Amino acid sequence: MQRFRTHLYSLKMENKITDWTDRMIKTGTSWNEKIQKELDESDHIIYLLSPDFLATPYIMDVELKKGIEKNDRDQSAMQFIHIQDCNWQNHPKLSSLQHLLDPNKVGKDILVVNDPMNDKAWVTIINDLRNVLKDK
Repeated sequence: MQRFRTHLYSLKMENKITDWTDRMIKTGTSWNEKIQKELDESDHIIYLLSPDFLATPYIMDVELKKGIEKNDRDQSAMQFIHIQDCNWQNHPKLSSLQHLLDPNKVGKDILVVNDPMNDKAWVTIINDLRNVLKDK
């Protein structure tokens, strides 16, 4: 996550994004209310897919559901970053949305970061995000 935020810094410096993660929730704050507020105010939501992501009921039942609803109503864009190989294809909504393809492979192979220090993958992801933001 930290390496991703390092790569996001260029977009922050260009005033193209502000970022927020649940790690920014202050002690004593109602985490559910804060997460809901941030999701409500977001115009672009990035999900970091991993086995842990898929196995966390709150993420799957609340956070992802809200993001998909906003995306379906064109209130928010969504982007999926695969940080680890995981079985995302079995989730009906996840499998119906486009994921970032690996430009170094032929066909429909999804880009998977796997190693947090995989700067080549992070650069590809940031460039894709930059293009998505440009189209807004």
